Amino acid sequence: MSMQNQLKEDLNEFLKEKEELREVIGKIGGSNNSQAKIITTLFMGIVLVIFVTGIILKQLSPMTTLLLLLLIISFKIIWMLQQMQKSMHFQFWVLNSIEIRINELDKRQKKIEKILEGLEDKKKE
Repeated sequence: MSMQNQLKEDLNEFLKEKEELREVIGKIGGSNNSQAKIITTLFMGIVLVIFVTGIILKQLSPMTTLLLLLLIISFKIIWMLQQMQKSMHFQFWVLNSIEIRINELDKRQKKIEKILEGLEDKKKE
């Protein structure tokens, strides 16, 4: 019965860790968060203002308008790359943690196998 209780305890711990991991991934970049939506809206607003000011109202020369639009879009791409790098770093951290956990479980399994082999040898004698 002790082994069953241990397995149930391990399963409950795994489910708890799984839920915590889901929450953290959602906060880091697994889903669109409000900060990303605000920044995207801000960039789109700036692009729209520059476009209206430069092309429709002709307050800016076409070349200046294009350069400003290119600059703003470049900032958006840089921000997106930074967010992607942050997300990839977190994924690496998660995978590294999983690898460590798997190695611990492998060691534990080998110990259990040795114990079982010892018990089988005792039964045969």
